Amino acid sequence: MNLHKLEWHILASRLSGHAQTDDGQARCLSLEPNLTRDLVSQRWQTVTPLRDIVRSGYKTPIGSLKTPHHIFKAADKGQLLEGADFRILHELLTSVKKVISFAGSFAAKAPAFQQARSRLDALPKLLTAIDDAIAPDGSVLDTATPELADIRARKTALRRRIEEVITRVMHEHDVLEYLQDDFYTYRHDKYVLPLRLDGRGRVKGTIVDTSDSGQTLYIEPFEVAGMNRDLQDLDVAEKLEIIKIIRDLSARVAGDLFALRQNYSELIHLDVLTAEAALAVEIDAGSVHLSDTPCLNLIEARHPLIKTPSGKTAEPNTIALKSASGDLPQTILIVSGPNAGGKTVVLKTTGLLQLMAKAGLLIPADPKSSMFLFDHIYLELGDGQNITQNLSTFSGHLHGLKPILERAGTNDLVLLDELATGTEPRVGAAIARAILEDLADKKVTTIATTHYDNLKGLAINDHRYRNASMEYAEASYRPTYRLILDVPGQSYGLELATQIGLPQGILKRASILKGEQHSAFDDAIAALQKARIESEDLKRRLDQELLAAENSRARWDEECRLLDEQRSRAARNVAAKLETQVETLRSEFEDKAKELKTVVKAIRSGNVDPNDAYEKKRGAESALRQIESTVQKISETGLSQDLPGTPVEASDLREGLNVYVLPLRKEGIITKIGANQNEAIEVQVGIIKVRVGILDLRKTRGSSGSKPTQSPSARTSPQRAQASVKSDKPELPEFVPQNAANTLDLRGADTDSAVNQALNFIDRCLMSGEKFAVIIHGNGNDRLKTSIRSMLRSNCPYNVAFRSGDQKEGGDGVTVIAVD
Repeated sequence: MNLHKLEWHILASRLSGHAQTDDGQARCLSLEPNLTRDLVSQRWQTVTPLRDIVRSGYKTPIGSLKTPHHIFKAADKGQLLEGADFRILHELLTSVKKVISFAGSFAAKAPAFQQARSRLDALPKLLTAIDDAIAPDGSVLDTATPELADIRARKTALRRRIEEVITRVMHEHDVLEYLQDDFYTYRHDKYVLPLRLDGRGRVKGTIVDTSDSGQTLYIEPFEVAGMNRDLQDLDVAEKLEIIKIIRDLSARVAGDLFALRQNYSELIHLDVLTAEAALAVEIDAGSVHLSDTPCLNLIEARHPLIKTPSGKTAEPNTIALKSASGDLPQTILIVSGPNAGGKTVVLKTTGLLQLMAKAGLLIPADPKSSMFLFDHIYLELGDGQNITQNLSTFSGHLHGLKPILERAGTNDLVLLDELATGTEPRVGAAIARAILEDLADKKVTTIATTHYDNLKGLAINDHRYRNASMEYAEASYRPTYRLILDVPGQSYGLELATQIGLPQGILKRASILKGEQHSAFDDAIAALQKARIESEDLKRRLDQELLAAENSRARWDEECRLLDEQRSRAARNVAAKLETQVETLRSEFEDKAKELKTVVKAIRSGNVDPNDAYEKKRGAESALRQIESTVQKISETGLSQDLPGTPVEASDLREGLNVYVLPLRKEGIITKIGANQNEAIEVQVGIIKVRVGILDLRKTRGSSGSKPTQSPSARTSPQRAQASVKSDKPELPEFVPQNAANTLDLRGADTDSAVNQALNFIDRCLMSGEKFAVIIHGNGNDRLKTSIRSMLRSNCPYNVAFRSGDQKEGGDGVTVIAVD
């Protein structure tokens, strides 16, 4: 499968670097691309949420566990374990405990953690038992059992007494001068004194040992002999107690052996999964669509091992053939272009991503990509020269091609680098074309890189082939490593020689010779590439214009929203006023109706003057008719749903035309029309300009053919015109708090500019829903104040009420306005 040529071992090493345990790293290094389609899909579904968790900065707390397989084997055979073994198991169970807690926090997001929680067993009793008996260094704790604690306490006290006695003996006058050193020592589990040979007999006791030179005698004084024997007895008792403790702990481990093995296996499995997730974060990988039929559709695919000098990932490329399910399926991609331009990287990217998918690793490509898990990957890459086997480069290349042509089938992927090079160009081109035709006949998905013109021309007349080229920036004489589909490439050998710096004389002569041999195909390729560049420039400009249009649309939507909110507020205000008027009229109607009934009863009873009674009756009936007429007017003016004006025809369009904008339900004035009726029409609606189609406009009365003037006194927006119809003045409270949204400072402005700014400010207050506006103009010579208040009194198109500010608001240098 050419794993080594596709650098699978490097990717596996990169993956193992993310594993925490030795066994996890080993499993990553031995990862093989042999999963079925269903297993790949399951693996991706498992690793993808783990990738998102890792990307958020969280790491599964597994730790660098030591391999416990020898412990499991010993426990299975009933052997006694050592203290270090228990500490390894303690580390394992501690990790299990942490992972269970960690998995609980993310179980809802990742099925792998749900599975881990269900399979892991922290074995708290065994963990506590190890904690109580075994120290971190693997020794048995004094507190492991009361018996051991008692034995060690007695040993400590006995040692202290022995050391006191032997120290006294050592410092006696007739002994001290014969000591080899001023200390006592320990030989054969006994406290002894190191005495020179000539001091024999100076200390009453038993010779326990001698030095290698024979010049030192190790004497056990009679004073400590009994205590030494007692100490040895305690040593034996201690060892027996420790064996008992170790035996009990070993039995516990054997009893929980199945759970321990499952714990370790689950942690290693989780370690590998999180390593795959971490690698996916590193290379920005994800899942793609898995196809049931052979296809090649890698969108924005990146080689996972290539890094630029700046640390960025490889240039993304779309490597694709048209679907095999289409009317004109393609099976062979022919990649041409300059040397060192990235053709081989395209091959390796395709092959390595195929291996990653078959191993269950997430893919560094756009999620909209499609992949088919090919049965085999055949790769002919690099120099096949072998001196020991008498193979030239070309013959070695042919030896590599032979098994591919014999074995490759419909469900296989073939990657051919520099097909049939190394021999006479015409012969090589002929062999290369014959090979590709054979693979096309067999419907084998193939990518081949080449410099042969005859291969580049295959896609022109045969739908089974597709051209692609590696882009080359002629301005800088450098490859961009971008793959351009459907465009054959040039080799740019002369440009590359110029970049490398060959002698100028050679370059000039080569340029002359190239001109003589320049082919029409080269001209066609150059023209096609020029057209592609122009097309890309045009697309870039269109994208920019589209972005600008989207921004304008966003602004339009926001303006529509604001206008709609204003319309809704106005509608609610009108409805509330109408409701109040109707309620008042209803009350008056009831009063007059009662009065009429009273008069009628009085007439019938004959208790009143008939003339006076009939006069009251006529008055009540007249009042009822008046109420009925008022209700009818309210119904006609306040509740009418008829659209104003008439539809705008193309012949009506002109600047200055008064129109009703249907989407906004507002009146406006046309300020600009297009060259034809299909273009959007610009309409001034209040302080904003909108662009709408002719179907969204209705012509209203009072239209004129001239542009609207912009003077403060003459201009009247649709909102202002509508507001000026209102008769009820809004109410002004005694105090209006000032803030940045409702306050305008005009001090120092000239009169005309100040009036214009005041009108614009009232516009903004209406648009933003501010009920009050505060104009600061100062006193000065009163001209500014007088002009503003005169405008508000007689020329303001809105229904406003205003007053001077009180002392808390700024006095007469401030005008407070209520806007409705």
